Amino acid sequence: MGVNGTHLASRGLNEKTIVVLDGIQMQKDFELNDSNSKNIASIAVIVPSSTQMIAELKAQFGQDAQNGVIVITQNTPPLQEDVIKKNNHPILIDNENYIFILASKMPKFPGGFIAMNDFINSHIQYPDSALLHGIDEHVDVCFIVDKTGKVRNVHVDDKVNPLLAAEAIRLVNSFPTWIPGQQNGIDINALQTLPVEFNNKIDTSSQALLYTQVENVPKLLKGDMWEFLAKNIRYPVEAEENNIQGRVIVQFIINKEGNVENPTIISSPNSLLSQEAIRVTKLMKWTPGKQKGKNVDVKFFLPINFGIN
Repeated sequence: MGVNGTHLASRGLNEKTIVVLDGIQMQKDFELNDSNSKNIASIAVIVPSSTQMIAELKAQFGQDAQNGVIVITQNTPPLQEDVIKKNNHPILIDNENYIFILASKMPKFPGGFIAMNDFINSHIQYPDSALLHGIDEHVDVCFIVDKTGKVRNVHVDDKVNPLLAAEAIRLVNSFPTWIPGQQNGIDINALQTLPVEFNNKIDTSSQALLYTQVENVPKLLKGDMWEFLAKNIRYPVEAEENNIQGRVIVQFIINKEGNVENPTIISSPNSLLSQEAIRVTKLMKWTPGKQKGKNVDVKFFLPINFGIN
């Protein structure tokens, strides 16, 4: 299918999963190629979790619907009444089994990204045994923010160290209520992926210490992060003309002087968006992080969403 394989695999879908594009059921060999992927407005998955839901999906899409359905909508007028209809079996987008991977408004942590980073730094509990044995890892945590803003279905890859996996899951389950995502003005269930770093101190070439968790986290000097990004991002003309959008995750160091060093792209849908994410990241000026009262170098992750309204 070629549709965000990591996320879809995490939802228990497989090669038999049905794909519906703009209300039309695709052939089994359908591939989401470059020509139509640039025009995507939303992607959702329907994972049947009850006998009734399986029966409804089979009636609508056939026997293979028991393996789930991927619903893709392009940048066209929304479907009538926001439903996929066939044989009088509508699937409403606020159905509990309808989970968005991409939507017009994705969920937001209360207070924004900086508040989420503060929450993680103040609530994460590095397992003593992992510290003792020098176990560190980058853990991607997948979870659903439902239409009420509650976090549920938190999980990580089976290959993650079980000590770190358990703590990452506990941490995310402790999140406060989010601002839910929306599609066509309707609150929705949305899939989120959050990188959690377990790496208390890392030696660098300068023999300084690089922290990922500190007592006093860095603060952006020029107000709210999202306002800064909205004011300073210049959407690449070529990307906008070709409807290229998506999320870029940038990793960088906030040094002892509050300057950004070594911005690196962790994930990105396109190099044009990567270049702009790096450029705007370099514009930032921070109050440095502190550990035991001293300024320290801090590794930071920043997700930047590029969307065309």
